[in-house]
Amino acid sequence: MHYRGGDLEVMVVEVAAERSLTDPMLQGQSSWHLVLEGQALFEVGGARWELLPDESLRLETATPYTIVNPSPTRLRVLSVVSGPRGVECEGGL
Repeated sequence: MHYRGGDLEVMVVEVAAERSLTDPMLQGQSSWHLVLEGQALFEVGGARWELLPDESLRLETATPYTIVNPSPTRLRVLSVVSGPRGVECEGGL
């Protein structure tokens, strides 16, 4: 799922087992992430947060960050990112 409208972008991000993701699409001025399934490590600069299902994290930074999946199963995260983007819609909510 991927929705973009104005300066808001909503997406379900999947990270394969024991992999990581650093994607410019996930970076904005502000972001909120909810773990739907799996285990996530968010790394921003020297800071690190570990999240399990139903736990969330809000980041107020344009600094690039990485989502790491340290587990042997798939990770799914609902991410909402705000920042200057064009108006576009892919899919629906």
